[in-house]
Amino acid sequence: MSEINDAVLLYHNPDTSASELLVDSERRTDAVVQQRVMQLTEENPGASMRMVSRSELLRCRDLARRQAEKGEQGLRLQDIKKEVSRRQGDVLNYFMVARDIGASDIHCTTLPGLTRIEMRVHGELETISELPEEDGKAQAATIILSMCDVTEPQFYAGRKQDGRVAAKFLRRVGLFGARYSHTPTADGLHYVMRVIPDDGDVVPTPEILGYLPEQIRLIKRILRIPEGMVILSGPTGSGKSTTLRACSDLY
Repeated sequence: MSEINDAVLLYHNPDTSASELLVDSERRTDAVVQQRVMQLTEENPGASMRMVSRSELLRCRDLARRQAEKGEQGLRLQDIKKEVSRRQGDVLNYFMVARDIGASDIHCTTLPGLTRIEMRVHGELETISELPEEDGKAQAATIILSMCDVTEPQFYAGRKQDGRVAAKFLRRVGLFGARYSHTPTADGLHYVMRVIPDDGDVVPTPEILGYLPEQIRLIKRILRIPEGMVILSGPTGSGKSTTLRACSDLY
């Protein structure tokens, strides 16, 4: 098998996110090489085939090895498909918990030996659960590869990626939207899911949000001014978007 692998390489190009089947041009007529090419073509129908020199094939093999060591080699859906359904269910459970406790986002951090799951409630992160390190990485791959409707076809733990969770999953947990993004860290991976509840028919009032009567009068006076700029700032989960919705209803 090692001799065959020296002549055939399934290469995932990190620049184009495309898969290529590289074949040593000097061995393209070998029966064992052709059999291996047919097998890889059936397993990877989207991969294009290219005849290359042996030196080019070895260069790409070395690049793929270094990418894997740095965490840049991409995972495809078929690499994790055995556990996809269960991990999707785990992610949906996190969304439901976040919705029920009023969390604005879900933070997952992989560390040596574990993955910490936290949710931001009223601006403060609260630890919800902990998973084995590999489960956290597999969960991140599941979200990118099977739950996002606009994303790359491969999962790269070694660089930033983001995506929007598909509506078919959001409807099942009563959410309007959810965005995913991850960033590699010195210890592993940090991925965040921003949760947007489906409460469009229930616009909160300034009173419900906790504004004092004198503050509400001031806000209304500001909104009546025909020109100028209002700056609304604060940390993630502090209520900026919710306040804007309340102000839009006042206006």
